[in-house]
Amino acid sequence: MNQSYKYGTFQKSIVFGIVTKVGEFKTIGQDHTPHIDFTVKTVEYYKPKNDPNSLKEFTKWHQCRAFGKMAEHVDSHNLELGDLVRVEGPFDYSRATDTCVVCVSKLL
Repeated sequence: MNQSYKYGTFQKSIVFGIVTKVGEFKTIGQDHTPHIDFTVKTVEYYKPKNDPNSLKEFTKWHQCRAFGKMAEHVDSHNLELGDLVRVEGPFDYSRATDTCVVCVSKLL
């Protein structure tokens, strides 16, 4: 497969989960860019092959970070612990934390 792509590629993820930590709304850099960090927990349930009568859970924590107008949008939602949210955007799992958030919606 020897194709070149004129416009590149884009990876997008959608996470539905529960807010477990909300950081402070801060500004960073010389241009005072708004910035906020928060953590979203997702839980996946499965039945193990060796014991199909039991139900196991697998929990993941997603470190999310928003900049600029999206940080202001997240701050305006007044996220609290236990809120159900949808986070949409590119995620970078090669770093210690996920990268910037494109869209955050408070569901309940």
